[in-house]
Amino acid sequence: MITELGKYTGLYRVETICFVHGISRQSYYQWKKREIKENYQEEIVLQLVSEKRKRQTKVGVKKLYKMSCPEIG
Repeated sequence: MITELGKYTGLYRVETICFVHGISRQSYYQWKKREIKENYQEEIVLQLVSEKRKRQTKVGVKKLYKMSCPEIG
């Protein structure tokens, strides 16, 4: 539901979008903050995996996961 609102933010005010869809501005901004954080974390993991794949091309997914766990947290 909220993910659909992102495409309207450049066209309409956030207050208007939230009012029409029946959600609070607070929940919209919480979602936005969470989305940014998740995208950032995903990017870090992808970079880490990419670096490990360059060094060790034949490592499988399970071993790669075990190797990356301490670094990911």
